[in-house]
Amino acid sequence: MRPAPRALRALVLGAALAWLGAAPAAAQQQPMGPPEPSAPAAPAPPPPPAPPPGPAAIPLTEIASRVEQVSQSFGAIAATLQPTPEIAALETMVREKGATLDLELRSAAERIEEGASLDQIDELAERVTVAARKLDESQTILTARSQEIERQRAELAAMREVWTLTLKSARNDGAPAELIDSIKSVRTQLGALDKQLDERFDAVLKLQSRIGEESLAVSVLAQDLRRARYEVSGRLLVRNRASLPAAFAAVESPQPILRRVGDGLRRDAENVRNFAKLQQERLIQHGLVLVAFLLISWRMRSWVAKRRREGKHLGASEAVFDHPISAALLAALIVAPWIYDYTPRAFDGLLGLLMVLPIVVLLPTVLAPSHKRVWYTIAALYVVGRIRYALQPVELLERSIFAIELILAIALVVGLLRGDRHAELVNPRWARAFTLVLRGVIAVMAASLVAELAGFDAIAKLLGDGVLGSSYVAIVLYAAVNVVRPIVAALLRSRLARHLNLLHGRRDAVERFVTRLVAWGAGLWWALSTLEFFSLRAPVSEAVASWVREPIGFGDAAFSLGDVLLFAVTVAAAVGISRLVRVALEEDVFPRTALKRGVPHAISATIRYGILFAGFLLAAAAAGFEWSKVTLLAGAFGVGIGFGLQNIVNNFVSGLILLYERPIQVGDTVEVGSLMGEVRRIGIRSSTVRTWQGAEVIVPNGNLISEQVVNWTLSDLQRRIDLPIGVSYDADPEQVLSLLQQIAAQHPDVLSEPPPVAAFQGFGDSSLNFELRVWTISVDRIARVKTELGIAIFQALKKADIAIPYPQRDVRVLLAKDAKS
Repeated sequence: MRPAPRALRALVLGAALAWLGAAPAAAQQQPMGPPEPSAPAAPAPPPPPAPPPGPAAIPLTEIASRVEQVSQSFGAIAATLQPTPEIAALETMVREKGATLDLELRSAAERIEEGASLDQIDELAERVTVAARKLDESQTILTARSQEIERQRAELAAMREVWTLTLKSARNDGAPAELIDSIKSVRTQLGALDKQLDERFDAVLKLQSRIGEESLAVSVLAQDLRRARYEVSGRLLVRNRASLPAAFAAVESPQPILRRVGDGLRRDAENVRNFAKLQQERLIQHGLVLVAFLLISWRMRSWVAKRRREGKHLGASEAVFDHPISAALLAALIVAPWIYDYTPRAFDGLLGLLMVLPIVVLLPTVLAPSHKRVWYTIAALYVVGRIRYALQPVELLERSIFAIELILAIALVVGLLRGDRHAELVNPRWARAFTLVLRGVIAVMAASLVAELAGFDAIAKLLGDGVLGSSYVAIVLYAAVNVVRPIVAALLRSRLARHLNLLHGRRDAVERFVTRLVAWGAGLWWALSTLEFFSLRAPVSEAVASWVREPIGFGDAAFSLGDVLLFAVTVAAAVGISRLVRVALEEDVFPRTALKRGVPHAISATIRYGILFAGFLLAAAAAGFEWSKVTLLAGAFGVGIGFGLQNIVNNFVSGLILLYERPIQVGDTVEVGSLMGEVRRIGIRSSTVRTWQGAEVIVPNGNLISEQVVNWTLSDLQRRIDLPIGVSYDADPEQVLSLLQQIAAQHPDVLSEPPPVAAFQGFGDSSLNFELRVWTISVDRIARVKTELGIAIFQALKKADIAIPYPQRDVRVLLAKDAKS
């Protein structure tokens, strides 16, 4: 047991030697002289952020399960490598059409250089606009796809690094050969997927480059079209063709003309086939729309026939439903512009020819029989015009048919004016104006005919096609309005509409409003189409846009007329929507729900004010209001509150309290000071109380919150009626009480719970005093109930020989002692 102290001594001696060796070094480090006060220690800098964890090898025990997970993810990634339908369509377009796009652009450029007409330039401009929009959409799709592939490539690179480290770690740890083979297989699949992603990425980049080239070419062509349009507009009064008689005289043989006619027709047919091939989905959609309109038309026909058997009619326009196929076809053809992005001229002509059939069938049903010949003539003119457009490559035939078309149109309008049949087509108030319009049409078409005969083809086509095209559009829209009118009338009288309280008493007004709205929309469409026919839509649009965007004001306070109009329209729309929602809620929604009294009004007011507030914000944003200036406005508003708006703000806040706390509700009977009546409206600033005398008193909301208010109907509608009665001292009190109880129980407006009470009040000067207390919920008939009870009590007392005494007073007359008798 002796080694322990020896070991202890050795340990102590070693510690002492270590201390002695460290002491001189510490002394050398300490400065000489008196110690100085130590400065406060500087805060330690924050530790640098930890680097993101790098890829790490997968533990051996998890490799097998991770291999299975990676195999599943490989399948998902491989599935995404397949091109989406949109990209597949783009690849097909570039692969099949290839240089065809360039050919179309070169052909359009050649037509411009050869001197195209305004109509041809406008057609090309529409095609170029549609092409530019499609190219922009394609670039957006390709950009999103390239970003997705780039993300997948980054994920595969990270996975490949992880599995590379895993393979190295498995080899170092002596993993089984089967496990190492699994890791190698994963790395091989990763490499193959990475290669496929690279190929897919390169294909998308090539598509982007190809689409970019097309976009550049389309933008250049759009600039050329704008320049060519201005040039052609400046050459309208220049003679650009030989006179029509001279052109006929120069014809030597009709064979070339017939050959060119056949070539043009074959070219149009090929264009239609190509369009149908490229627009198969849109054509199917159009067919489904036609089928839907057919079903609706047949259903409406049956419904109208049933109403006829019941002796109910929708007016003269209900005859439209006697031709359901024509009505459905016309509706389907009218919505065609919203289905197709672009239609070639040949396809437009085909749709126009199809539209002739329903118009010829439907218009005579809503017009006088004497006008049938007029509409058939107009339809024939339209067919002639479609044929002329198909023969545009043959200049001589196209010009000749155009001259014939103008002559027939002039003859038709002259016949209408001579027979005064045109006055039957419009409202009598517009008959004179319509006469002036028809005379102007004759003058314009005559000028166009003279210009065409003389060789001024550009101005002739501009004037003639403008008038004819505008007339055709007017006829189509007129027919469409007459188709829509009975549909609206039928919908407003359908079974569903009859269940809407919103329409009760408003059906005729709603029908007139919708019909006028459709008519105004058709008029706007006609105006825009007319401007387009006369090649004025673009200049007028630019002029109007420049006018409404012209800044008004000074400095930062500048605004434009367009901002004001947009603000006004947005606010008006918000007000209209809020009113419609309020009426719909109060008349259709709330009556069908079991809500507490006052809750419907609170919900309606909240939604209404929310819509108005959102509409104001939207209008301000649309008008270009800078919200950074809200702080300045808030400061000014605060100053205004401090000086003179505190009452308004007080009433506003009080209105919110009334709306949500509901101490007073619409329909309550309240008493405010000397004012008593029924609450008719609770507004955001004031409320309206209608007195029993019929006066409507505007009460600030602050008064209803700060003053004492008696609400007779807050929790319920029960009111107590107190009716005092006095009878003679000869009456039996028990009999009187019984009579009062019987009379109260027999009245239909007196509640049985709480029960009526007849009470003896005491001995009066000349009568026994009783009081009848009854409860009723007929708040609006309180005075009448009190009157009826009083009359019944009087008759019952009279029948029971119970007298109601007159007041008795004893008067003693004292005479002065010195008074003379």
